[in-house]
Amino acid sequence: MAITIQANDFVKFRWYATLGNQASVITHYYQVPGPSLVGSWSPSFLLNQWLTAIAPSAKAAMAVLAHFDGGSIQIVTVKPYSALLYANQGAGNGTMSSNPAPTQVCGMISRRTDFAGPRYRGRIYMPFMSVTGIDTNGLPSITYQTLLQNFTTASEPPAGLTFTGSGLSILLDPIVFTRKPGASPAPITGHEFPLKFGTQHRRGSYGKPNFSPPMTAPV
Repeated sequence: MAITIQANDFVKFRWYATLGNQASVITHYYQVPGPSLVGSWSPSFLLNQWLTAIAPSAKAAMAVLAHFDGGSIQIVTVKPYSALLYANQGAGNGTMSSNPAPTQVCGMISRRTDFAGPRYRGRIYMPFMSVTGIDTNGLPSITYQTLLQNFTTASEPPAGLTFTGSGLSILLDPIVFTRKPGASPAPITGHEFPLKFGTQHRRGSYGKPNFSPPMTAPV
């Protein structure tokens, strides 16, 4: 029997990007409110809709030599989790002009919820920016911070993402997802954009090569 999205499911999405012999993996979690679920949604159809929504703003924050490869979906409500499905929807090069910054340099996005403590926070290390995103003080430029804000508006708006199809409708509420004892998934209520860069050494020149998984279209 084919797996479909169910009311109140937790769904994990990932998108992948590459620059040279380094890759990045960015993870997002959402919950599907039951009252907003209309029709039978296959994970593969939802993945393609999600990638279509987030790819343009992700590519806008990456250098032209970087590449948005596609993404994956997995239902993680209860074990056993569904198998990972991949798609290359939205694949293409970044659109930030000029040369890329060092691959380990990342734009910073901090996720916020209404609860205290590190388990109710999150962070996105945006990959493969261009040097045009660095101002004369070596800090994120205003233009680059706007690109990061545009990305969160497209991918994790606090009001959620609504997708539709023929007789179909679904809402994805962005959450900080944790399985730590005593903690529950928490709705994302906003984002902050620190005026600093982060680093991911695994993406750096001294990191061993890493690659995105094959982006074969799911069937």
